[in-house]
Amino acid sequence: MNILVVGGNGMLGKEIVEILLKLGYDVLYPSSNDLNLLDRGKIKKYFSENRMDYIIHCAGFTNVNEAENNFDAYKINCESMHWIVHECQVRDIPLLYFSTDYVFDGDKVTPYIEEDIKNPLNTYGMTKSISEDIIISNLSNYRILRVSWLFGDSSKCFPMKIIEKLKEGKEFSVVYDQVGSPTYVKDIATKINELINIPSGIYHLTNSGHTSWYEYSIFIAELLNFSKDIISKTNSKEFKTPLTRPLNSRLSNEKVKSYNISLRNYKEATKEFIKINYN
Repeated sequence: MNILVVGGNGMLGKEIVEILLKLGYDVLYPSSNDLNLLDRGKIKKYFSENRMDYIIHCAGFTNVNEAENNFDAYKINCESMHWIVHECQVRDIPLLYFSTDYVFDGDKVTPYIEEDIKNPLNTYGMTKSISEDIIISNLSNYRILRVSWLFGDSSKCFPMKIIEKLKEGKEFSVVYDQVGSPTYVKDIATKINELINIPSGIYHLTNSGHTSWYEYSIFIAELLNFSKDIISKTNSKEFKTPLTRPLNSRLSNEKVKSYNISLRNYKEATKEFIKINYN
């Protein structure tokens, strides 16, 4: 089977490509130049020149702060989705799309289930919600995977940012009132063969357990024997950012568990990540 991984050079995509290749699939993972999501002509050309039996879509405009004031967030996350979904329609290609916890407003006090009403608080969440709607309205053979708080081989992921601050040794603040499940991209990738074969629908998939950004920072400091005294608490109102983030990002994994798919606890995943990436 030929599988196209859109965003196959990104933090999540490259892990998925690696696993698919090990499993013996023929994998296409074009660069953003060869499959430019801002260029409909290049998208049509790529689809006409390459055969694919399945599409895994990991790409997107993921800088949530910049998305508030950059129209490319809409063009990449929504407009290009129309074009890709059209190609899926005319060629009868199944699609697996990675979405986000940001489609919810975070007001719920328990973990979100797939059927909960969406109400994004920011532009990034809105564009991902629209992308979901485009898929659902036009395709019958799709899987939407909502994930949260991703970390992996990138200096921009949260654990690496915290490690850099800890190494600097200067006091810094982290919010304590945003709660979710840090999720290791390698762990998602290990389940990709099962994920492409589950029934069509929306699913939530995160590492098990949950924490706040503050508690997670303390955990990382303790793992590496840094002083946690330089980490102070703050709340979302005091910690000024260009956008509003959901306070509750917890996603229920019960639906995907019914297909025998589950990820280990985020603490174990973080320990492995740090062992691999921190010297």
